[in-house]
Amino acid sequence: MLTVDEARAMYEVDSLEEKVLVKTWLLGLRLGDACRLQWNQIDITPSDDPKEILVHTKKEEVVAHCFIDPEFQRLLAKHIPNLDQNNPYLFQNAGHDHLGEKQLLRKLQSLQKRAQIKAKGRFGWHIARKLFLRTCAENGVTSWNAKLMVGKAVDKSIGTYINGVSLMKDAAKILNVLRMEPSKTTKEMSTVVQAVDLVLRVLRKMALRELEMEQRTSGYLGVLRDYSRLSHKEVLEEYLKLKKED
Repeated sequence: MLTVDEARAMYEVDSLEEKVLVKTWLLGLRLGDACRLQWNQIDITPSDDPKEILVHTKKEEVVAHCFIDPEFQRLLAKHIPNLDQNNPYLFQNAGHDHLGEKQLLRKLQSLQKRAQIKAKGRFGWHIARKLFLRTCAENGVTSWNAKLMVGKAVDKSIGTYINGVSLMKDAAKILNVLRMEPSKTTKEMSTVVQAVDLVLRVLRKMALRELEMEQRTSGYLGVLRDYSRLSHKEVLEEYLKLKKED
């Protein structure tokens, strides 16, 4: 069973082309349909919203309503101009055609090994499809909307009531969970945490120096207290006590 963290580990070790492969894998499409994706189907103008692409699936002969999130859009905007513009496929071979299923799977399995992701049994393409559908179920997405996004057939009576706005909202929810890179807010929070930690370390060092100096100059004859074993919070509390006494 694939986890989001394992997919992120694979995403982190790869090149631009391989990042595109991981993001495509996480769309939940079958391997054959992923191989046949055409880059000219995709609007590569970056936006802050998911963009829908319609993929005609081969096995079930239904349309998959896939959504490309802003993270994937940025990757594609860099990657597609590097492709052979006379070859319509996203995953190209040297013969002006698309990569075969075995070739694309081998590329994925190479990433798995480089990221040191252990697999129980065979590491197949289908595990990302299962991850996508499992994420939908865990986040309250209806089974028919989940099926529409990965290209599984739904009952015709249900298809009549499909709401495009609802589908877009569900897609945005799932793509957020399956995001490979930390959000801007997460990065900003990480920077703040690092800054606060640095300030605490400086304050601790200053407080320790004054506490130790106070012990040495106070004429205390007992065993000196080792303040360095205390936490940041405890050191600062002792320092404030000392200042109050002064």
